[in-house]
Amino acid sequence: MKDASFYHRLKHSAQDFNAGLRTPIEKQFGVHVYSIEELPRKELVNKLDFVGVDAFIMDKEQEMYGLGSRVNYAWFEKEPSFSFRYAIWDSYRKEWKFEREYQRKLQIANRPEKQVFPELHVESFSKEKGSGRISWAIMGRTKDILNYIEANIVRDGQTFIGKNGVTLREPKTKERRLVVSVSADILADICAVKKIKVK
Repeated sequence: MKDASFYHRLKHSAQDFNAGLRTPIEKQFGVHVYSIEELPRKELVNKLDFVGVDAFIMDKEQEMYGLGSRVNYAWFEKEPSFSFRYAIWDSYRKEWKFEREYQRKLQIANRPEKQVFPELHVESFSKEKGSGRISWAIMGRTKDILNYIEANIVRDGQTFIGKNGVTLREPKTKERRLVVSVSADILADICAVKKIKVK
C-alpha cells in the first residue's frame, strides 16, 4: 500500500508534465497527448500506472502509443539522463528487492506478444515542484533505453556496478532505494534520443 507522500509526489510530477511538457511535445512532434493522471484514480488508471503508462500519444495516422514520464527535482539538473527506480531496500530481510519500475518495464518490453506498455519515455527536470517550469526534457524509445542499461549492469548477488555510462545511486529519501540512470549523450549514438523544446 503506497502512502500519502507517494501520491503527493505523483501529483507534482503530473502537474509538471501537464503544464510544462504536454504542449511542447504536441507542437514539436505534431501529435496529441492524453494524460491518464487527469482521470480519477480508478482500477484501469491504477493498472496503467503500474506498468508505467502516464499518458498516450496519438499521431497523425491515428496510431496510439503509451508514454512514460519521469520528472526529476534533485540531482539531475546538470546532465539530461534517463532514470528508473531499480530496487528498494527490504529492511526486514536486509536485502534489495527488484520488483520495481525498472524490472517490470524490462520484462514487458521484451515479451514477444503485444502488451500495454510505455513505448516512449520522457525524462525532464524542474527546479520547483508543480510549477510546470521545465529546464530540460528528452524522449527516447523505452525498450532501447532499458536494454542498454541492462547490458551494462554487472550484478553479483547484492552488489551492482554500472559500466559504459550506466550509474546506480541511492538518493536521500525516506524510502531507501536504488535509481539507475544513463546520460542522454551516451544513448544518442545508440538510439534516437529527442530533445524536447521546452524553452
